[in-house]
Amino acid sequence: TDPAQRRDFIEWIMEQQQVDADFSNKIIISDMAHFHLDGLSMVNRQ
Repeated sequence: TDPAQRRDFIEWIMEQQQVDADFSNKIIISDMAHFHLDGLSMVNRQ
């Protein structure tokens, strides 16, 4: 990922945390996903 995109993302996360102190407890970040032959990806729901 582009470093500028990473910075923008973390700045957005920090802004959300200021609005809602519990925000970070409401998100899930995972490196798991299913990729299908039709090109669509789905979040792993296991």
